[in-house]
Amino acid sequence: YHDGFSIELHLDREVPEGQAERPVLPVRPQRDPPRIFVGTSAYRDLACPETLFHAFQTAKHPEKLFLGVVDQVDYGDEDCEMGYCRLWHEKLNDTSVCPYFQHIKLTRLPSKDAKGPTKARHFQGDLIDHQDFCMQVDSHTMFTSDWDVKMVEMWYMTQNENAVLTTYLPGAENYGKENMAGRAEVPHICNLMWSSSGVLRNSIAAAAANLPRPKLTTIWAAGLSFSKCHAELATPYDPNLPQTFDGEEISKAARLFTHGYDLYTPHLNYIWHIYKRRRRGEWYADASRMTNVQSVEILDPEESVDVGKKFESDKERSHKRLQTLFQMPGGSGEDLGEYGLGEKRTLHQFLEFIGVNLTTHEIHGGKCGDLTWVPWVKESPPPPPFVEKEKIEIRGQSAEVIEDIKDSKFEYPLEKTVMKMALRGEEDPVENTFIGMSQEDPAVVHEKMVFVQNLGTFLVIAILFAIAGIASVLYYREKFGIVRAQKRLSAASKAKESTRSYNA
Repeated sequence: YHDGFSIELHLDREVPEGQAERPVLPVRPQRDPPRIFVGTSAYRDLACPETLFHAFQTAKHPEKLFLGVVDQVDYGDEDCEMGYCRLWHEKLNDTSVCPYFQHIKLTRLPSKDAKGPTKARHFQGDLIDHQDFCMQVDSHTMFTSDWDVKMVEMWYMTQNENAVLTTYLPGAENYGKENMAGRAEVPHICNLMWSSSGVLRNSIAAAAANLPRPKLTTIWAAGLSFSKCHAELATPYDPNLPQTFDGEEISKAARLFTHGYDLYTPHLNYIWHIYKRRRRGEWYADASRMTNVQSVEILDPEESVDVGKKFESDKERSHKRLQTLFQMPGGSGEDLGEYGLGEKRTLHQFLEFIGVNLTTHEIHGGKCGDLTWVPWVKESPPPPPFVEKEKIEIRGQSAEVIEDIKDSKFEYPLEKTVMKMALRGEEDPVENTFIGMSQEDPAVVHEKMVFVQNLGTFLVIAILFAIAGIASVLYYREKFGIVRAQKRLSAASKAKESTRSYNA
């Protein structure tokens, strides 16, 4: 990691003869407690501020929590960040305080330009900033007390560095209940179905009871995903799947599996989903409305026809891209690049593991019980290509943009770092220069202050300044001493001359 922490993973270790292959054992981050990134994407969601507020309020180590929010809002909507601060103001009865505001990165997008969850969650992934664990939840979620510590502990119980805890969450009406249906029961996703449009998707969750530890499963859920952050970085959301709902989760499952990751059902309920909530809009409802000219009252009918055609063409193009991912007939055949399958396991292994035949559309049962971990293939993927970061010029030096939040104007008198850069000078490099936001006018970005985070460099500079100061003092002290001596000699000489003159 760029901030000085590193781990070494022996992912391609030799397995001793006669010993069964098993997952890579987890590596504990050097930070304790670890940093956790929570990503969520909202569409005009009234519950989003409460989700952020509840996450910080219930965490045991809120100072180690970092939230990345993609907020799709309409004109006049209170955005998620402002609502979060409002809840703290009401709780503390102090409008000048908004705890952990600096731990929130927010990207605002107009709701009219929404393209579905995959596009929004692609931007959400851009907000990850060298945290240890990453969790994705919906923007209407509740958390049990000390959830941050409990989720990390549960993840370690998998004994798998590449484990991903995932499931459909229980409803918030059962918040805090460890036992449901009279037993220790958790939602368990393991069933699939074909949608009416011919896309493979998750079916309703089954239930698992009295699990002693997280259970290996076949498919992934967008409403809860908890893993090391390298899982998210290895399988970023594909931004080229607009208007996609069916197919989002199964495509992510395939990419995680083929990149060497394993999916587990949590054995205890620590996170809860608010299914019954106040709504001011839903992406799929608003998008569907635009496809039907008769139901559009605000938009011009001719314009709405174009919007509807664009919506349907986006869906069709995304469908073909998903077919390409699964190597099915009728796909676009385009190169998916970093959004394609991995090389740790094959597509054939994945289809066998989930029990699906893409040719006949058969779905075989029996995938909800005990499963066997699938070893990786021998070949390892090549290292990811180096992507050169954006360069700008500051103080005549080349600067590399490490972080760029691009916040819009915010009404509260709070400052946020909007850019974090590393200046690469030829003779005097300055690491981690922070470019700040003007408090008087947040739209004005300027160079606010420079922190040299390398303590050794700071001490060397301080010592050099101290030596220079001492040398200057000694020099001027000696110089002024000589001058005073010369003045005394000059005065004594004049006194002698006066005495001679008087005697004469």
